[in-house]
Amino acid sequence: MHAYEIDDARASRAQNDPGSRPVQAGRYLLAHLDGLSDAQYLVSTPGLRIAWMNAEGERTLRAGRGLSRGGDRLLLHDGDRQGDFQDFARRAIQTSAAWVLSGFEGAPPMSIRGVAVRPSGCRQMLMLTVRFVSDEDQIELPDLANVFRLTPAEGRVLDHLTNGRRAEALAERLNISIETARTHIRRIYTKMNVASREEVICLANRFRAV
Repeated sequence: MHAYEIDDARASRAQNDPGSRPVQAGRYLLAHLDGLSDAQYLVSTPGLRIAWMNAEGERTLRAGRGLSRGGDRLLLHDGDRQGDFQDFARRAIQTSAAWVLSGFEGAPPMSIRGVAVRPSGCRQMLMLTVRFVSDEDQIELPDLANVFRLTPAEGRVLDHLTNGRRAEALAERLNISIETARTHIRRIYTKMNVASREEVICLANRFRAV
């Protein structure tokens, strides 16, 4: 994949060059990414300048769901966290990383995964995958109860936590009291060595089946 031949003008010129195999391979790969339901952004660091985005990435920006575009830069709607976003990108370019942000102005929690890529002939860039966690979504995960040695009841609670549900919602779904739900959540936090629902989602996403 050649990152700088992703934009429309250059990709069109490259398509007419039958000898440009890296470009053609890149186009096939990006065609696959374009069909994914998660928003994808290929960005340079520092600056988070967008070199390419898939169709869902464009829809996410148009809908104003947690992200926006300032010129060619990818921005968080929560401007107070933009510095944190830059710090995350600097970490992710060194080693793959995940970050979960609490919902901003009523939006659902947002999971961002960053993976460093080095396109042929180009400097290293960062592929960001953005996913919004809501009650309707289901994160495909292995049995994390075994991974973290949770009880069956804690495992059921974890399933709901990783899909964005808060204590009240999961207590209703599981037909347990809110006090019991909170007890399970505290024990899950201890066993997973986390301190918040967002950290649970972030940690669980590392095991997500892609």
